[in-house]
Amino acid sequence: NDDNSHTHDAQISILPTVLLPEFWQNNFGWSDVNEKNWDYASLFQQHSQTATIVASLLQPQSVGEVTLGGTGTDDVPLIDHNYMDPTTHDAEILVEILKEAAKIALTSPMDARISVPRSVFQAAGVEYCDDISTCVDDNDLWREYVRQYTSTYYHPTSTCRIGDVVDSTGKVLGAKNLRIADASIMPNLPSGNTMAPSIMIGEKVASETSKEHGIAILNRMRSIEG
Repeated sequence: NDDNSHTHDAQISILPTVLLPEFWQNNFGWSDVNEKNWDYASLFQQHSQTATIVASLLQPQSVGEVTLGGTGTDDVPLIDHNYMDPTTHDAEILVEILKEAAKIALTSPMDARISVPRSVFQAAGVEYCDDISTCVDDNDLWREYVRQYTSTYYHPTSTCRIGDVVDSTGKVLGAKNLRIADASIMPNLPSGNTMAPSIMIGEKVASETSKEHGIAILNRMRSIEG
C-alpha cells in the first residue's frame, strides 16, 4: 500500500478445522462446491488432519459507496461494495497473497494437499493437476480463482469517517444528541480484523458521552448490577 501508515497488505489465517460444503453453499452461495468440481477426499474429511487457510487482502484500493435508497424511513440503503475494481491492482495483489498462502501450506511440516476446483483450471485454460505444487506459480490459475471465489470478510468501514461525518468524540456533525460508535467512523481500514478496534471505538465514545453528561460509567454499572 502507498499509505506509509500501514505496514502490510496481507493476512493469512489458518483455521484448525474443516468447513463442510454446506457452509460454503449456504453462506456464500457457492453451489459448485460439490463432488464434481472439488476434491472431496482431500478437503472435507472431518476426522482427518484438515485445515482451512484464508488469504486476505487487508488494504484494498477499491472503494465502495452507500447511498440512500429513497426518502422513506423504511427504504433500505443502496450498497455497492465495488470489490476488485478493475482500475486498481487489488486482483493482482490478492493473486500474490494466494500464492504465498499455498506455498506456506506446502512447506514442511504441513506438507498439505491443496485442492483447486476443476472449474478454475478449465476457465484458466490450465491442465488439471491433483498436485498444486506443480502449478503454484501459475498466475492465470490464481486470477481465475480470485474471479470465481473471492468473498467478503464482512468488515466494511469508513462510511462515516471521523472529520467528514463525525468529530473525534463520535458526534455527528451538524446534529444534536446523535453519535456513531462503530467501524463506520474509522478514517480507513486497519491492517487486521475490525472487531478489536470497534470495541475500542465503543469504549471511547461511551467515555466521552459519560464525561459530557457527568456520569461515572463504572459506578452506573454497579448501581444497575446492585
